[in-house]
Amino acid sequence: MFFNPLMILKSYENSYRQDQKNIDYIIKGIENDFPNMYNQGMNNNIVTSLLRFIVNYVQDNRYKYKGTKEEKADYLLKDLNKEHSWLFFILSIYGIEYKKIYRFLKRIIILILSYTEKPTPVYDIQKEIRRITNIIRDTTNIFNRLEKLGVPRNEVRSIVRRVVAFTLRSIDIYNPPLDIQQTSQQILRNLIRSNTGVIRDIRYYGITIPEVRPILRRIIRITLRNISYKNKY
Repeated sequence: MFFNPLMILKSYENSYRQDQKNIDYIIKGIENDFPNMYNQGMNNNIVTSLLRFIVNYVQDNRYKYKGTKEEKADYLLKDLNKEHSWLFFILSIYGIEYKKIYRFLKRIIILILSYTEKPTPVYDIQKEIRRITNIIRDTTNIFNRLEKLGVPRNEVRSIVRRVVAFTLRSIDIYNPPLDIQQTSQQILRNLIRSNTGVIRDIRYYGITIPEVRPILRRIIRITLRNISYKNKY
């Protein structure tokens, strides 16, 4: 019988009861702390779904245990293995040893516990996306360049908007990047590697990545320069 990890995760969607904005905030923190997490040979959608499940599980069950974060993580990990052994099985089929799985998940759980003690930032990301997209439309020739490459006029704004959104979700709104050049290159690599809908649409219009790469990089740089970064305190 064909084994599909995504189908297993799909069956647990009802467990996703937490506020999605809060989950996205925590997952972004995990991704920042484990930048190579998506380079282990696993499907990116599987990794993201596993993270969402683990974040939900920790937030639903962390109140059951007392002690330090490490002690709570041990209890949570033990019960997670007992109640959802399929999660460990999915990781093991990608050749990851059990000891490594345990160590990795414990670090993830400790990080989730740390984030649950922080207030979720009040940040209207949709408003920020609209604002920066309008800046790009009004102050650059990016809209025209995309149209000349073959993107339909009525789809250009959607392409730009989604690249801006990807950029905003890739950074910490409390910590402006020290090197915009380096950060924009990293975000661009992640955007192309993750094969998001915007990349698939660009290819659908017959545009190659080398053709559109300079435009995408410029959108990312403009976004990084115009983000309304927040103060933690």
